[in-house]
Amino acid sequence: LVLSSFWRNVNFQLWFSGQRPLYVSFSSQSRLYEDMKNIGIGYSALIKPKKCHGKRETVSFLRKYFTSSALIMTTIISLLLFASNKRQYSVSGDYYTALSKYRASVQIAVQFISSLLGFLQQSIVCQLYNYHTRLRIRSTPPTLDTIYVWNSISAARTAWGLRIKLVLATALFALGTLVPAALWAGAITPTLVVTQAREATSILVPQFMDAANIREWPSEINDSGPLLRSTKGLFSFSPGVKLLGSLLASAASATTVDGRVREHAKFDNTRYTYNGRSFGAGASVGLSDSAISDNPLALSYSYRENGLRTDVKCIHNSSAQFIIEDESLTNIYPVRGYLPNSGDSESYSEYYGHRSDAIVAIGITNNNASTERILGIAAGASYAALNATQCTFHFIPKIFNFELISNDQTSLYVSLLGDSFNSSIANYKSSVASNGSHALPDETAATLAGLANSVTAMVDDLLVAYSSAQLMIMNDMDYAFADVRIHAFRYGSGVYMYLSFAINIAIALLLLEEAFRTRGWRDLLYFDYMDPRSLIVGASMGGCAVAHAAEKAWTDREKALYKYDEKNIGNVRVTLHENHKAIVLDTSRSQQKELPGIVLGDDDD
Repeated sequence: LVLSSFWRNVNFQLWFSGQRPLYVSFSSQSRLYEDMKNIGIGYSALIKPKKCHGKRETVSFLRKYFTSSALIMTTIISLLLFASNKRQYSVSGDYYTALSKYRASVQIAVQFISSLLGFLQQSIVCQLYNYHTRLRIRSTPPTLDTIYVWNSISAARTAWGLRIKLVLATALFALGTLVPAALWAGAITPTLVVTQAREATSILVPQFMDAANIREWPSEINDSGPLLRSTKGLFSFSPGVKLLGSLLASAASATTVDGRVREHAKFDNTRYTYNGRSFGAGASVGLSDSAISDNPLALSYSYRENGLRTDVKCIHNSSAQFIIEDESLTNIYPVRGYLPNSGDSESYSEYYGHRSDAIVAIGITNNNASTERILGIAAGASYAALNATQCTFHFIPKIFNFELISNDQTSLYVSLLGDSFNSSIANYKSSVASNGSHALPDETAATLAGLANSVTAMVDDLLVAYSSAQLMIMNDMDYAFADVRIHAFRYGSGVYMYLSFAINIAIALLLLEEAFRTRGWRDLLYFDYMDPRSLIVGASMGGCAVAHAAEKAWTDREKALYKYDEKNIGNVRVTLHENHKAIVLDTSRSQQKELPGIVLGDDDD
């Protein structure tokens, strides 16, 4: 007797000696004998079914390792990602543009690839669990509930029909199998980074091979030297005259009110800003760096350029000989005298004003024999704090002489230069106060510090102005290597790459351990509880003892048979028989009674 199932509308195939098969249908096992009597068949008419003798077959090598071979792909990809993160590999140029332009498509591709890689790792883990339980079923007969749990875990789904703790266990496992895909998404999603450009890039910097135009042009009659006006700005070798307004603004803002690093714009139209001192360098930025500035991916760059560090120290010299003399002609006041390094050269200039109170005069001697420059100030009563001050400054290294501001800074009533100096001095006082210092500097110390900052700022800006004129007017330039930082995309985040790599290694180790422990799953049979064909054929070959045990456990006949009951149907224990093909009742653990003429699955009956 081959019993396909004992539930409703099940066909029995009865063999009679010398006759063709006869198909009989009955509503349930409890009506089996009554249905047989109705069709005129007695128990003695039943012939024992032919035993399913055959060779015991195990799963082939290819079939056992086919799913596990997917680990090769995930391992290669995780190694590539791991190596790319170590080498800080990134993509830019056309790849960056394409990834930025088609972000939605990129995200779809990332989701698909990460889901695929996560699915491969999930399949391997579930298959290892499936193999482990299929080997275990031979030595430890499971209950129907246990098979339900095995089936759910092997398929990475939740067993909703079991007890709550088993539902939670299978649900947690199913959720856990989603983690690799999420980590893969983080490991391969392109992230925006700033990296160094691979291509060598250069910019043009002034070299001052021709310094003929760097001289005191304001002393020339009706000649201020070469000049260029363009969309990038005004460039002149007489910056003390042509860029006077910018120089005065720079002197006024030389000291910040809160002590922070000073930020100030270049004198051209490039809209770049210095953060801190310029030291006379940086003229090329925005003027001769088109190879970089025209690159839409370029974010920043750095390069090396020779500059001049100007060290300024100011003192108050009460014995100074540089003074404002009495009015010589109407509203004209001569300023003359000697500075400590003047030698025999006297500094002389004339200032125009209603009175001498509003005059702030600067004197500097052109003594090339001296390695230092001294700037002397003679001021009227309105700027008495600046009178008799002297500033000494050194250039390191010294490249060329420079020009300071001439008489144009004084109007009839005020000195614009003096107001600029006073602004820096006032800012210095505010800066000291904002830093919480209890001991505020005296007037003399604040004056000298603010004045030194103003002079330093003006000298730096004058040097940059000369460098800019050398670039734009004289075209006297040389190449300098630039380290360019550009926008780029890097695949994934390092932490997700490491986690994906670690999970992949863990799966590989688990696979090797299981293969070694089971000797390559040598005894793995074809029977698979995940395969409906195996279940149906196995149940048919095992007879109706399992069905009888389930019916006996069915105490509440008013409810559906498949409704879960933890003390009944789910505890029925089964095992494999008939060369491990037939699903039969585990008689060693169950007290089920066999029905007359029904095979329980032992070797003889």
